[in-house]
Amino acid sequence: MVVGAIVGSLITVFIRPMFSVPAGQEAFWWSAVGSGSGAFFGFATVFFIRWGFQALRSKPQTVQRYDAVSTLNRGARGEQNGELKHHFGEITTDPDNPKRQVWSCTNQKAGDHDAEASAFLYGPYSNDCDEPGVYIARFRVRGVQFPKPEEIDVDRNLIELDVAQNYHVLRDNGWGGVNSRVAVAYVKTKSLARAGWYNYDVRFHSDARGTWEYRVIKYEDNLSRYGHDARVLVDSVIVLKCASSFPLPQI
Repeated sequence: MVVGAIVGSLITVFIRPMFSVPAGQEAFWWSAVGSGSGAFFGFATVFFIRWGFQALRSKPQTVQRYDAVSTLNRGARGEQNGELKHHFGEITTDPDNPKRQVWSCTNQKAGDHDAEASAFLYGPYSNDCDEPGVYIARFRVRGVQFPKPEEIDVDRNLIELDVAQNYHVLRDNGWGGVNSRVAVAYVKTKSLARAGWYNYDVRFHSDARGTWEYRVIKYEDNLSRYGHDARVLVDSVIVLKCASSFPLPQI
């Protein structure tokens, strides 16, 4: 409230010459004006400071970051959980930073390839979302060698970005595993035809069970329309936790 008292005093000094009050009541009037204005600005200052802190706290907080090309998993057999894994594709360099390696989504088999797989990347099977709440899986993706957006007639789906939850349930014949897709986003040709990297956010809810998987899944027939040189590059997946609420500050 010190700020409010100072502001109140300043207001009294500056507006006092502009008004006249009944004789003998000057001290009472100007004391009341100073106290009232000081209290108002004091409360306003506290409100906005607390509002600012609450706004900062409401921003999504990073839980984990997974690079598409990690030290452990680089597309060879025997890839490990805890990092993103690969079914298709190969390592390449970031067009904007030749020192950084990213994943190029090609038809080349990679990792512990499954014949029925359709995902370029999958995993890491980690319990990132072990508190109930709303989360974001942020995929950093770009396209290269696609036609310009204005040259594309049909805006087809090229990849899916999804989040899957893995957990076990008790059935009549014992425990069984469940792989449940909880959220999905579709990335189209015109989006990937833009220059540069873009973040694609997939928002989902966690009930704090099991492990989590973030996948980049291909539409092979649609991708093949643009020739061998047109590719999708993936840099990373960042998992963020959203604030549960944004209450107004209490004074």
